Amino acid sequence: MFRVADARAAGMLERQLRGRSLVIPTRGVRALRELVDAQTLMDALALVARDDHFFSHSTAARIHGMPLPAVLPGDGIHVSAPTAGSRMRRPGMIPHRLRAETVIVDGLRVEAPADAFVHLAAMLDHASLVAVADWLVSHQRGAARVTREDLLEHCRRRAASRGSSAARRAVLDCQVGAESPKETEFRLVLAALGAPTAELNFSIFDERRSFLMRPDGGWPELRCAWEYDGEQHFTDPRQAARDLDRLEAPAALGWRTRRFAKQHLRGRREAIVAFAEEVRDRARLAALNPLDLRGYWSTCLHPQTLRR
Repeated sequence: MFRVADARAAGMLERQLRGRSLVIPTRGVRALRELVDAQTLMDALALVARDDHFFSHSTAARIHGMPLPAVLPGDGIHVSAPTAGSRMRRPGMIPHRLRAETVIVDGLRVEAPADAFVHLAAMLDHASLVAVADWLVSHQRGAARVTREDLLEHCRRRAASRGSSAARRAVLDCQVGAESPKETEFRLVLAALGAPTAELNFSIFDERRSFLMRPDGGWPELRCAWEYDGEQHFTDPRQAARDLDRLEAPAALGWRTRRFAKQHLRGRREAIVAFAEEVRDRARLAALNPLDLRGYWSTCLHPQTLRR
């Protein structure tokens, strides 16, 4: 891929620029015909963009690796300019003028993760936006790490942005430890049904401190847990057998682990309602008759606790 202006400066002829092996992903750029796809258009726009232009919204989110729905109605390649700059207008792109911090990712100028999150609030439903917030507080590392407090403060600073209130509500519902959007959706459904806040992806050990399992969520003090399983857990017989086997040892220690799948999130959700009621009942009983927790830290320990 190359800029037409650069090719002409290097001596390339007009008939070569119009050759059948080349296509025009955007005005002023040429690319090999077999390379044309969404990534090609994004790279082409980056070639002709001004230094202060940057990718934003869902385009920036995908570059950062944030979990987004596979399809966003009316979506395209979002390119933004600073509030005082002029917007780029090209076929196949959505122009914006906005305030944002920018970073370089794989050679592309994009808005920083926290800004992308705020701008996504105008595009995503609540559960999808919470899934992005979960990812930000759970998967960023080092200097890029973002905390829940960081996101709340950023929502406050970007209060004038469209969707900032929705972004703040999503942050209030986010939780460290979530590992997939479907786990997030399931957790939000449980919360809406009145289940207490679950701990996410903790480790269960036996009395000898041997690892038993790591459920997606649950309540260690109630010895109750849940798992949200993807298709492979049901379509692969060996995986299904392993899943059943690994529940036996925790069950022998009094753990109740309920498995759910995408079918449970559809329709009337009777099984989830029943599980939420069971959790509430266990919590009420625990409040009336506190469990003997002397063995708690031997049957539910985080690896970092074991290393202390």
